[in-house]
Amino acid sequence: MNLVIGCATNYQIDQIRNFILSLRKFYSGRILLVYNKNSISEDVNFFLFQNKVDVLVSSYIDPKNVPQKRFEVYLKVLKKFKDIKKLLITDVRDVYFQADPFKNKIFSKLNFFMEDKKIKNCLDNSKWILKCFGKKELISLENQFISCSGITMGYRKYMLKYLKEMVFLIKEKPYFTLGLYSKGWDQGPHNFLVHSKKFRFAKKYKNQEGFVATLAHSSLKNFIFKNFFYSSKNKKFDIVHQYDRYNRKVKIFDKILKNII
Repeated sequence: MNLVIGCATNYQIDQIRNFILSLRKFYSGRILLVYNKNSISEDVNFFLFQNKVDVLVSSYIDPKNVPQKRFEVYLKVLKKFKDIKKLLITDVRDVYFQADPFKNKIFSKLNFFMEDKKIKNCLDNSKWILKCFGKKELISLENQFISCSGITMGYRKYMLKYLKEMVFLIKEKPYFTLGLYSKGWDQGPHNFLVHSKKFRFAKKYKNQEGFVATLAHSSLKNFIFKNFFYSSKNKKFDIVHQYDRYNRKVKIFDKILKNII
């Protein structure tokens, strides 16, 4: 089987609706959402039941540690279910689907997706890499494009390798801050791995060339809006990520979603 898994800690129906309903238009396989203890309401539970979405309630996760701890949960799930053939780990709130990504012809052993900005031009990603790995590693990576840790997918064997490495690095190379937490520092270990020799075999898609659009650092002028969201080369994306960064200004995403769901 194939599995789509994501964390939905404290999310209500409005925050998972587009994700679930768009995915179910194209994909009939298994979906698993992870919630923390006591965070899932009766309404959400019924909505997920209606759409055949399984729920994993974890006391291990809370809103402050989701970006890091989710990888341990994903690894445990993948180890437990031996029949998983392909796995998609994904953000939930800011993701919607335009096709079944598992059926994409360019789906590779392991798939990483780049953003439209280099590491050196992003203060946050530079900071996370610097504090986790040091100045030498930052200098070696600074001219690489950022890869978003929010969406990664691949075949079981290669996702196991990736998740094991992520869990190890998050424990061994933690990000220390005087604040209570720094949301998103899993980006440091993720980008370290994406551009490492260990994962040289993985497919690294530029934003205009892959089947996932990651938009936080993009100019929407470089994309095409029609009945679906397309690359500048008129290629329809299977997944659109971080679209809500622009939702107040570009209502056409609402129109696309209404056509889908």
